[in-house]
Parts: sequence; C-alpha cells; structure tokens
Amino acid sequence: MDIKDIKNAPWLMSQEAFEIYSQCMYQADIEEYMLEIAELSAKKAVHIFAAVQNNQYTGIIVLEQAANGAEIIGIAVKKEFQHCGTGKFMVYSAMQILNPRLLTAETDSGAVDFYRKSGFAVKEFVRHFPDADVTRYNCQLDNSQKLPR
Repeated sequence: MDIKDIKNAPWLMSQEAFEIYSQCMYQADIEEYMLEIAELSAKKAVHIFAAVQNNQYTGIIVLEQAANGAEIIGIAVKKEFQHCGTGKFMVYSAMQILNPRLLTAETDSGAVDFYRKSGFAVKEFVRHFPDADVTRYNCQLDNSQKLPR
C-alpha cells in the first residue's frame, strides 16, 4: 500500500472519490462534497492524501496542520477495504509526512474504536446542539510515543 498526495488531483472531484469520502460527511450529496473539497483544497494548511493499493484508491484522509499539531478533518475507507488496516496506514503515513507533535480528531461512537485501536487516547464529551445533546469523542495521538502496529 502507498500514500499519495491528492490535494490538487482531478480524481478528488470524481464520483469514486465522493463515494469514499462522503462516508465521513453527514448525509452529503455530491454537490455538498464538491463544495467542501473545493473549500478544503483552497486552504494552505490542509493536506489531502489517499491510500493506493494495486493502482486503486482505497481511502482518503484530510488533515489540517497547525503550529502545534494536526487535526484529522475526515477519514474514510472504501467499503471493501475497511477493517484491513487502510485507515491506520493513512493515519501513520500522515504522521510520518507531516510530523505533527500531536494528531487530533473528533468523532462519534461509530468510529471511536478505530481511533482507540490506532493508539489514540480518547476522551468522551457531550456536544450541545439546538435539537439534542450528542456524545462525541476527542482523540489524540502523541507523535513522540511509539505507534502501535
């Protein structure tokens, strides 16, 4: 498996890319996806990588870098490649490329186990929305620690 910088790649605006990345967006249609990707791509601090296996794109990770670390904005793996290490590969590859002191992410109960298994420290909190309170999770991975395999 390889990691590829796809921030300015035409493929990122394809139906295939939408089908992968929209899994980590809330009920997105292709127009919302295109708008979000265009906005993210315009930011200098944003990095967009894809996992590639046998010349096939298998996952996408979007990160925003800051002075003291980086935040995972979104991460998604093509359905048939889930639970095969692709997500962890993208996280660890991004850590090697960007070398942030700390990598963070906010997630829900559906993905929190992925972060735990990938070595992130996880803290639960409640986010208050106008229509409901939602349990969320802050996830942090310290780059100075040895990453699990």
